[in-house]
Amino acid sequence: MEEAVCMLLEMHRSNCEADGVTYATLITGFCKCSKLDSAYGLLDRMIQQGHTACATTYLHIMLAHEKEEELEECLELINEMKKIDCLC
Repeated sequence: MEEAVCMLLEMHRSNCEADGVTYATLITGFCKCSKLDSAYGLLDRMIQQGHTACATTYLHIMLAHEKEEELEECLELINEMKKIDCLC
Protein backbone atom coordinates (compact mmCIF):
# COMPACT_ATOMS: atom_id res chain seq x y z
CA MET A 1 0.00 0.00 0.00
CA GLU A 2 2.91 2.36 0.62
CA GLU A 3 3.88 2.24 -3.04
CA ALA A 4 0.31 2.97 -4.09
CA VAL A 5 0.16 6.02 -1.83
CA CYS A 6 3.52 7.21 -3.16
CA MET A 7 2.15 6.89 -6.69
CA LEU A 8 -0.93 8.93 -5.72
CA LEU A 9 1.29 11.64 -4.25
CA GLU A 10 3.48 11.63 -7.36
CA MET A 11 0.38 11.95 -9.53
CA HIS A 12 -0.73 14.94 -7.48
CA ARG A 13 2.70 16.59 -7.75
CA SER A 14 2.56 16.11 -11.52
CA ASN A 15 -0.88 17.77 -11.70
CA CYS A 16 -2.41 14.44 -12.69
CA GLU A 17 -5.37 14.05 -10.37
CA ALA A 18 -6.65 10.61 -9.54
CA ASP A 19 -10.05 9.56 -10.80
CA GLY A 20 -12.79 7.81 -8.87
CA VAL A 21 -11.55 4.36 -9.87
CA THR A 22 -8.07 5.11 -8.53
CA TYR A 23 -9.46 6.30 -5.22
CA ALA A 24 -11.85 3.34 -4.96
CA THR A 25 -9.02 0.90 -5.64
CA LEU A 26 -6.83 2.44 -2.95
CA ILE A 27 -9.71 2.52 -0.47
CA THR A 28 -10.34 -1.18 -1.13
CA GLY A 29 -6.66 -1.94 -0.56
CA PHE A 30 -6.61 -0.08 2.75
CA CYS A 31 -9.76 -1.89 3.84
CA LYS A 32 -8.21 -5.27 3.05
CA CYS A 33 -5.23 -4.27 5.23
CA SER A 34 -7.59 -3.17 8.03
CA LYS A 35 -6.36 0.43 7.72
CA LEU A 36 -9.73 2.10 8.01
CA ASP A 37 -8.39 5.50 9.01
CA SER A 38 -6.47 5.65 5.73
CA ALA A 39 -9.51 4.40 3.81
CA TYR A 40 -11.70 7.10 5.31
CA GLY A 41 -9.04 9.73 4.62
CA LEU A 42 -9.03 8.77 0.95
CA LEU A 43 -12.82 8.64 0.86
CA ASP A 44 -12.93 12.21 2.18
CA ARG A 45 -10.31 13.33 -0.34
CA MET A 46 -12.17 11.54 -3.13
CA ILE A 47 -15.38 13.39 -2.30
CA GLN A 48 -13.54 16.73 -1.92
CA GLN A 49 -12.10 16.21 -5.41
CA GLY A 50 -15.65 15.94 -6.74
CA HIS A 51 -15.80 12.17 -7.21
CA THR A 52 -18.69 10.05 -6.01
CA ALA A 53 -18.07 6.84 -4.11
CA CYS A 54 -20.08 3.93 -5.45
CA ALA A 55 -21.89 1.32 -3.39
CA THR A 56 -18.99 -1.11 -3.90
CA THR A 57 -16.56 1.31 -2.27
CA TYR A 58 -18.84 1.61 0.75
CA LEU A 59 -19.25 -2.18 0.78
CA HIS A 60 -15.49 -2.68 1.15
CA ILE A 61 -15.44 -0.25 4.07
CA MET A 62 -18.37 -2.07 5.67
CA LEU A 63 -16.65 -5.43 5.22
CA ALA A 64 -13.56 -4.09 6.98
CA HIS A 65 -15.75 -2.87 9.86
CA GLU A 66 -17.54 -6.22 9.95
CA LYS A 67 -14.18 -8.00 10.16
CA GLU A 68 -13.41 -5.91 13.25
CA GLU A 69 -16.93 -6.60 14.62
CA GLU A 70 -17.80 -2.91 14.37
CA LEU A 71 -21.37 -3.34 13.25
CA GLU A 72 -22.54 0.06 14.46
CA GLU A 73 -20.16 1.66 11.95
CA CYS A 74 -21.75 -0.47 9.21
CA LEU A 75 -25.16 0.91 10.11
CA GLU A 76 -23.78 4.45 10.07
CA LEU A 77 -22.40 3.86 6.57
CA ILE A 78 -25.75 2.53 5.39
CA ASN A 79 -27.40 5.70 6.72
CA GLU A 80 -24.77 7.80 4.93
CA MET A 81 -25.41 5.89 1.71
CA LYS A 82 -29.13 6.58 2.07
CA LYS A 83 -28.44 10.30 2.48
CA ILE A 84 -26.48 10.45 -0.75
CA ASP A 85 -28.78 8.03 -2.60
CA CYS A 86 -26.05 5.41 -3.02
CA LEU A 87 -27.99 2.21 -2.33
CA CYS A 88 -28.52 -0.38 -5.04
